[in-house]
Amino acid sequence: MVQPPPDRQGEKMRRRPVLAAALAAAVLLGPWSHAAEPAPQVTDPESDANYLNDNAPVSSPLFPDNPANNNPTPVGSNAGADITSIIYTSTTVKGVVKGFTVRMTLKAEPTKEAMLFRATGNTAECSTLWFQYYTVDPKNTPQASLRHTCDGTQVVPIPVNVAGNTITWNFEFSNANMPKAVRKGSEIVKLGGHSRPFVVNPACADVTKCTTNPLQADTTNNFAGPYKVGS
Repeated sequence: MVQPPPDRQGEKMRRRPVLAAALAAAVLLGPWSHAAEPAPQVTDPESDANYLNDNAPVSSPLFPDNPANNNPTPVGSNAGADITSIIYTSTTVKGVVKGFTVRMTLKAEPTKEAMLFRATGNTAECSTLWFQYYTVDPKNTPQASLRHTCDGTQVVPIPVNVAGNTITWNFEFSNANMPKAVRKGSEIVKLGGHSRPFVVNPACADVTKCTTNPLQADTTNNFAGPYKVGS
């Protein structure tokens, strides 16, 4: 019995919807479908966490911070204390600004040593707005905190997520601990950051005076910004 020739035209027609669906899926799932993340406001060279505040050799002037002093020194640099970037990002739900996050990226996972990380800045109403994280429990202050001077000097707990080589603080307007002076439209200026070793001292009443070591492991050595909350 002679078989009829294959229906090539019909086969092509059947393939077209399948091909179209595959192309549509590729468009939806392709990398170009994701908006590119904005550049971090603060960047810092790798391999400069040398406990010399990036000042080796020293370039004048020292103050205000001189970017010329960002000198990588791979020998003696602590990758787990080495800040490479800090980015402030507004958080929204259905178009409504709910707060913002501050994400610090390190060269490696945070060191297991007793180290304090800070992302620093200020606003017109808050001369100090510091996001802090201690790699070990300091005993006399929250392990993750916001230090601010919006209404007197205060240190309040703040949610933090430490994942891989990032530390992310979450400032939510609905969090009663957060200062009301920081709100949508606030401009946070002089953005920077540093890491410094500290000594756990439960008997100390003021963590800023007797648990930290003035010798910083790394400092971003630049005042970037501003970041406008909600932008």
